[in-house]
Amino acid sequence: MVSKNELGTLRRSWDVLRTETENAGYLHIKAAAQISNEIEKTTRDFKLSQKTARKKTEELVKNRHATKLSAFEHMQKSRKTYETKCREFDTAEKEFKTAPTSKDVDKLKAKMKRSQEASEAADVAYQLSLTQLEESRRQWEGEMETCCKHFYDLEKERILYLRQSMWAFANIMSSLAVQDDELQEKVRCSLEECDWGKDLEEFVRTRRVGSQRPAMIGYINFYTGPRALPAAAVHSANLNSGLSPDYLPTLQRSTKPTSTLLQQLHQQAQPHQQAQPPPPPQSRMVSLDFIVVARYTYQAQGDQELSFNEGDFIRVLDNDANDWRRGELLTQDLTSFDPPIKGMFPAQYTTRYST
Repeated sequence: MVSKNELGTLRRSWDVLRTETENAGYLHIKAAAQISNEIEKTTRDFKLSQKTARKKTEELVKNRHATKLSAFEHMQKSRKTYETKCREFDTAEKEFKTAPTSKDVDKLKAKMKRSQEASEAADVAYQLSLTQLEESRRQWEGEMETCCKHFYDLEKERILYLRQSMWAFANIMSSLAVQDDELQEKVRCSLEECDWGKDLEEFVRTRRVGSQRPAMIGYINFYTGPRALPAAAVHSANLNSGLSPDYLPTLQRSTKPTSTLLQQLHQQAQPHQQAQPPPPPQSRMVSLDFIVVARYTYQAQGDQELSFNEGDFIRVLDNDANDWRRGELLTQDLTSFDPPIKGMFPAQYTTRYST
């Protein structure tokens, strides 16, 4: 709909719209760069620092938990050994009490003593493993408490940072919206000055090709050249054509068959008569002392003026002091029309003819 050939107020509004749209694009590019530098980059660095801090705390908790699990497994083994040694002592003691002979009593007594010492050692190891397990548990719980506090602080810092970043983003977009509205306000102001009437007048003023309609091309007879019709014949032709006389040129061209052509047709129609040569045409040559040729087409503005086309020949009869001349229109072979066509014409429309 809008082309590069627009003119007037619409063209100015279109130029403003195009310029402000480009400016809006530059503002959006600038805002994108600002968001990348002030928000995206800092967010990436903040995320990396949070990840490093969380990983360090998680490693400490993981190590404490592994120590606690190791102590628990050691306690389980110590407990199992302790229970085994206690069963062995109970068995040795029972065998000692039921020994049949004195010889077996000494052996069983020694065995019972060894079992008792082993069970006591297992008991000490079992209690020590429980103590170590309890110490590992307290350390793990303390590390977990520290970890929770650290994670609490990290989450608080993350929420505050995201709040600040979103606030900064909202400020950038708000400023961009204000600048966009200012640019579009310029477009609206230019559109308020757009006037279709002025644009149409500007188009007519700059693109028009003339203020008069071109004259109708006149008929030129091959034998006699152009002839002027009487005023009544011109008026009748205008009425028969259905066109208004205002849209037809004042001067109409016509012709009549020559006497030579009529004589030839008459001879062809009566072949029994002896053919007679046509009489020679009378010479109507005029003096070439002062003949001008039309440089432009001119339409008469009154009955006293002479109409002619570009290239017509005119014999000058009188010269007026106001650059007007009185002349007679000639044929292309420099002969007079029958009847003669005379009238006033502007001298600047013609130039002197030289053979």
